[in-house]
Amino acid sequence: MNAPVVEWLGRHLALDPTQPATLVLLVMAVVLVGLLAYLVTHRVLEIRAHRRRMADEERQVASFNEALLQSRAPVSELARAAGLPRELLLLRRELGSGAP
Repeated sequence: MNAPVVEWLGRHLALDPTQPATLVLLVMAVVLVGLLAYLVTHRVLEIRAHRRRMADEERQVASFNEALLQSRAPVSELARAAGLPRELLLLRRELGSGAP
């Protein structure tokens, strides 16, 4: 092992890097740090994807609302054209507003 690393381990951590147990501890520490970095990165990417989906959905609904205001077509046709989920149409139907 590199001499400065050996000195640093001996001075600051009181570890002897020539012992197998010390090497196992170092490997475990590196693995744990790597796992933590992976989990944090994965969660950040999930949050970004969720925000992107929410923004897309908001744009879709805004587009639908604009089309609804400017058109005399039935709501169901506009919703299908805008690509809105069927659940929104069913909810609108249950509330009793708009054409089926």
